Amino acid sequence: MKILITSGHTIEKIDSVRHIANLSTGRLGAEIADCFAGHDDVSEICYVCNEGAAKPSANVRVRHVCGIADLDSVISEEISGGGFDAVIHAMAVSDYSVKGVGSLADLMIGDGFEKNSGKIPSDIESLLVLLTPTPKIIAKYRRLGFDGVLVGFKLLDCASEDELVERAYDLLQKNGCNFVLANNQQNLSIEGHVGYLVAPDKSYQKFESKAAIAQGIVGAVIAT
Repeated sequence: MKILITSGHTIEKIDSVRHIANLSTGRLGAEIADCFAGHDDVSEICYVCNEGAAKPSANVRVRHVCGIADLDSVISEEISGGGFDAVIHAMAVSDYSVKGVGSLADLMIGDGFEKNSGKIPSDIESLLVLLTPTPKIIAKYRRLGFDGVLVGFKLLDCASEDELVERAYDLLQKNGCNFVLANNQQNLSIEGHVGYLVAPDKSYQKFESKAAIAQGIVGAVIAT
């Protein structure tokens, strides 16, 4: 089997020294990669992540990406090349990228938001950052012709177990996933991680550590 795993987070630049990103560390993705590497029938693992993400201890092929444009390009290249039996899309992809920046004063006199290729001065008062929605990478896999096992991830905050499962099931149906791992931000920490692996019949398994989640995902993929 050949496995593609995305992990960590994307980085969307504001200027040459600043960016927006989320808090995903990539530790769960690394755990999943190591778990797959322990199976004799897994011949190759491609691990796509940002530079600072946690890396597997196993010998995997790593591809680094920065923003969603990089990720989009790498995913398109890897999937179009063919041969993957499963994709584990664990990367926390930014929902927004930076369309432009401007000061409140400029905006009031009619100047618009512009991209900034250098460092924005630190003495600007009321700096405004205009964000624009990013495309959903999870939706690309099936459009690119991938017909293997697809595992998506859904993160909510302050959600009930029923809501987590419902939203994960919606993501599964919308994007042709075989499984979706639902997470609640309140239940994520270095020490612990609670996740719900939702299947196409809306049944689910609850796991209470990163190691258990990784084993559950790998077991479900191998059995599919």
